[in-house]
Amino acid sequence: MKKEAFVTKEQIEEIVKTYPTPFHIYDEKGIRKNAQALKEAFAWNKGFKEFFAVKATPNPFLIDILREYNCGCDCSSLTELMLSNVLGMEGKDIMFSSNDTPAEEYTYANELGAIINLDDITHIDFCEKACGGKLLKVIIETCLLTEAEKISLCDVVGRSKAEFIKTSTGFAGGGATMEDIRLFREHLPKDKRIKAAGGIRSVEDAEAFLAAGADRLGSSSLVALCR
Repeated sequence: MKKEAFVTKEQIEEIVKTYPTPFHIYDEKGIRKNAQALKEAFAWNKGFKEFFAVKATPNPFLIDILREYNCGCDCSSLTELMLSNVLGMEGKDIMFSSNDTPAEEYTYANELGAIINLDDITHIDFCEKACGGKLLKVIIETCLLTEAEKISLCDVVGRSKAEFIKTSTGFAGGGATMEDIRLFREHLPKDKRIKAAGGIRSVEDAEAFLAAGADRLGSSSLVALCR
């Protein structure tokens, strides 16, 4: 497939007469086309959400464009969190993923209500302390893990200060299963609570998950069913 630049050599030569180099030129039409194509490609997954890596291009104009296509911000530093907040992002629109993270960055991410993505499970207690001892819920995306990995994470969460283990964010394509809830209950200490989320679409589903050992449910369907 032949690729063609969105701008010609002659146009560039005219631009540099007004704007000295270096500068960046972005293809807004191409960005919008790709963002729409990505959104449509994952339309089958109602919980899907793309998070744009702010560190790749911390340009507020580009981020605003991507927000039109339901993209969130993937932040890895305090300044990226601050930029996202200034742009009106908060809560589940922000994913905070960071290595060797200072406590104040966890604290600020928590204040924004961001999803905190831990690259290292040994950081659970440090994160809990940085967030002021608030209730900590560890989401493990069960649909991406083997049974052995789930059991291993039950052990880690069981020894941590986290109060909840949750089956999924809803962004990974899978939700709670009865088998996972039973597995969690079998391998977690009694003082650790379980949140089942994703795929709970009826009152009967809710009752079955609670009977299997879930302590809390996450479902957008139940609100309408209970009215």
